Amino acid sequence: MQSLETGDRKVLIEGGSYPRYAASGHLLYVRQGALKAVRFDPESLTVRGEPVTVVEKLKHQPMGAGHAQFRVSSRGSLLYLRGELAGETYTPAWVDRDGRERPIPSEPLDYRGLQIDPSGSRLVTTQNDARQISRSILVLDLATSSSARLTFKPMAAGSPIWSFSGERIFFTAAEGVSYGLYAKPSGGGGRPELIMTMKETFIPSSSSADDS
Repeated sequence: MQSLETGDRKVLIEGGSYPRYAASGHLLYVRQGALKAVRFDPESLTVRGEPVTVVEKLKHQPMGAGHAQFRVSSRGSLLYLRGELAGETYTPAWVDRDGRERPIPSEPLDYRGLQIDPSGSRLVTTQNDARQISRSILVLDLATSSSARLTFKPMAAGSPIWSFSGERIFFTAAEGVSYGLYAKPSGGGGRPELIMTMKETFIPSSSSADDS
């Protein structure tokens, strides 16, 4: 926990990741691949009692921020994906409002965070390699089912978003211990343009109308 007023920090649980507070008064988090829950008092900012296992095997990513595949609604409903380590291969698909799936022809890979371009004709995504130690940016053409890689090793890139016009793609990347926000033409070609350096990585969420 960290106070927004004083900045003081307090360790609640050792060895946990991806914490989420539930309206039931519990703190949910992941530890060693399992989803745990422990009672939490938001007034005293303390946990109470012993944690219990909610899901034994949860799809999760132990590297980096320790992302895990679960969400809790404001009414306390839990949505989760069973499994073990993230890193399996997937095929993107369109899903209509009745739940019918229509696969998008593409190579099965470990895709992360699909985003459709403003014209609706392309997807940009992050692709993790099989060992979860490198990431690259891919653009998928929905009309031709072809893909183009925008970044290459040793740059570990991720979190791509389209510019307002769709002509550029913004993304974050790390080279060694240095983080940066980059841009590159969505059609490929040339080196990534460094927009700004950062002390730590963050996730871009939107682009202005002038593509900046």
